[in-house]
Amino acid sequence: MSVEISNCIYHHNGIIKFVSDLRNWINPVMFLEFLVCSVMLCAIGFQATMIDGITFKLFVYIEYLTASLIELFLFYWFANEVILESLKVSVSIWDCKWYTFDTKSRQLLVMIMMRSQRPLIFRAGPFNEMSLATYIGILKASYTYLTILRQLYG
Repeated sequence: MSVEISNCIYHHNGIIKFVSDLRNWINPVMFLEFLVCSVMLCAIGFQATMIDGITFKLFVYIEYLTASLIELFLFYWFANEVILESLKVSVSIWDCKWYTFDTKSRQLLVMIMMRSQRPLIFRAGPFNEMSLATYIGILKASYTYLTILRQLYG
C-alpha cells in the first residue's frame, strides 16, 4: 500500500511543480490582463452609456463588453477551480479508510495532507489572487470608475 501512496505523492508533487511553473509564466501576463481589462471595461461601459438611443454602435460596444467579461471570467473561473480542487485533496485523504493502513502508509498520508492544506493559487501580479472573488472585485471597481466618469462628464 505504501508504494501506491508514494506514487500518489510523486504525482501530487508533479502537479504542484507544474502549477508553480505555469504560475511563473502567466503571472506577468495575467497582471497586464488584469490592468487592461479593468480600464477597458470602464471605458467601454462609459462609451456605451454616452450613446443616445439604440444604434449599431451601441450593439458593438455591448458585444465587445460581453466578450471582455467572458474572457476575464474564464481566466478567473478556472484559477478558482484549481484552488478548490487543490483543497479537496486533504479532505479526500481524510475520507478514505486511512486508519486501516499500516504505519508507514499513514505517515505518508499525513505528509500529503500537510502539503495540501496550502491551496494552489494563481496570481495576477504580486498581489492579486485569481479567484471569483477577485473577478467580482474587478467588476465592482470598473463600475465605480464608470460611475465617477459619468458624474464628471455626464
